[in-house]
Amino acid sequence: MTAKLSLAVLILPALPFLTLGLGELAAEDHLGPRGSFATAGRDFVLQPARISSQDSSAEAIPFAPMPTDTRSPQPAAPLWPSYPWVEEQAAGQHDKSAIRFIEVEHLTNGISPRIDYLLWRARRRGLDFAIVDPNDNGLPEGPVLSTFYDTDSGVRFGFAFTLPGPQWELSAYYTYFHAHGNQTFLAPANGVIYPTVLSPVGPRQVTGAFAQANVDLDVVDLQFGPRLTVGELFLLSLFGGVRLGQVKMRHNAFYTGGDTGGFDEFLSFTGTRSFDEVRFRGLGIRVGGEGAWRCAEYTDVFARGSLAILSGRFSESLLQDDAGQPFVNLAEKWEQLVPVLELALGVSYEFREDMRVAIGYEFSHWFGLVDSVDLSDDVAVGKTMRRRSDLTFEGLFVQLAIFF
Repeated sequence: MTAKLSLAVLILPALPFLTLGLGELAAEDHLGPRGSFATAGRDFVLQPARISSQDSSAEAIPFAPMPTDTRSPQPAAPLWPSYPWVEEQAAGQHDKSAIRFIEVEHLTNGISPRIDYLLWRARRRGLDFAIVDPNDNGLPEGPVLSTFYDTDSGVRFGFAFTLPGPQWELSAYYTYFHAHGNQTFLAPANGVIYPTVLSPVGPRQVTGAFAQANVDLDVVDLQFGPRLTVGELFLLSLFGGVRLGQVKMRHNAFYTGGDTGGFDEFLSFTGTRSFDEVRFRGLGIRVGGEGAWRCAEYTDVFARGSLAILSGRFSESLLQDDAGQPFVNLAEKWEQLVPVLELALGVSYEFREDMRVAIGYEFSHWFGLVDSVDLSDDVAVGKTMRRRSDLTFEGLFVQLAIFF
């Protein structure tokens, strides 16, 4: 009995150290946190053996912590899908040589005003006004001369509003552009000019011709659509809405000499004039999309395209006079559908957290917009024909966007 009591006295003081050693061994075999193991969704700290409190003869084991739950709190799931444009790597864990993708636009609720400077040129057919014939022999020959629009400036401004769901965006824009051009020609020696826009009842041959043309574009777009992510580097925006558009075109020609007058002693014009104006007003639907690819940090390459169909009314007036006396005075109205195709390609750069600048090239093609009356029958002088063509606007744009 005395031997057994002596053995217990030797083992009992070493029991805490033996228990801690077993805990260390279990921690080394476990892949989780040091000194813990996973069970059914909960992690427990491995505890040393405890002596029952009923045994008053035993001493309390030092450094024995209470059971605790060492699980790390999990963040709540986001209400909206994460966007790849926002940096996904934690601070201090990313490769410094890698590109970190920050947001292309502020996806929070707010308004983003935008303004574009347009450097466009308008193109169309049906602006001829004279044939310059080097030989006055009654046989038309030589080049057909036309007026061309110059490269002019325009503006487009509006805003984009991000709705409570960051995938949806409402935007409105107004576009204004004006272009004009003029040409002047004189008949060469022993030559003559044949007017191409005058009715056969007017002068047949002249010695001087001057023409001017201009076009005005006014467009209001209201659109709405989602913004979607594709993969890790692409952002796709789809939109649909309504478009209200107005296009006004004028083509005026002035002729002097030959079968008509010129200027009197008071420098008043006494030659022949032709004033032709065509106006279109329409309302319709417009659908399209824009894709952006993040090619470098803060830099995107984007492409945009849309198709609109406008239903509207045309109106035209044609007035021709000689020395102030009209010999043609016509007016016409009709309704027609006009398709509009638009494409753009450019690059954008975010030089501040709340500013972005973009530059690119775009064109807008209005199908069948040019449709004017033409009188060219010298027998049935009231018989009308048509001058038909498309109208195209193309050129550069520079956009500044601010985000609030």
